[in-house]
Amino acid sequence: MLIEQPGAQAGLEHLLHAARNPEDRSYAYYNLAFDAFFSYALDVSDSLRKKAVEESGGNQTLLLLNRHLQRFLQAARNEDPAAGLNQLLNHMRTLVDSFDRVTPVYLPANLNREVRIKVLLLNNIRGLFNYVGRPAERYDFYQRKLQENIKSGNLPAAGVCYHSLGGYY
Repeated sequence: MLIEQPGAQAGLEHLLHAARNPEDRSYAYYNLAFDAFFSYALDVSDSLRKKAVEESGGNQTLLLLNRHLQRFLQAARNEDPAAGLNQLLNHMRTLVDSFDRVTPVYLPANLNREVRIKVLLLNNIRGLFNYVGRPAERYDFYQRKLQENIKSGNLPAAGVCYHSLGGYY
């Protein structure tokens, strides 16, 4: 169901070691936390989320990620798997939309921060749409996100949208 990305862990750990300030470390911890979440290592993800909060320094984008990752973890631990997956999908869509409002313009300097998280989310939401049987919503979601990402110049995220739409053609 959730997509494991081989080799991603080493690249994300490099982000953490290369971070030069607490905010960059916090973004790196969130990248690692989301990667662990999508590998279904929920306890590891929660531990990394807590480290990210310690480094965030009150940054609103980072606090937004924290709130949503907490919701993701709660949904993943739901006793009713179907309800938990639908809840998780809804939380993920809300986070991507919220993230777009907070970071509306693509800046190449943010590639190792906000963009990596957004690409990771967009890539993994695709599987959830299919798993819960909502392909029409998947198509509409990725069409909308494709247009938004092209308009903002966020080509890495637009590429994920094209990839996600590829199954419809």
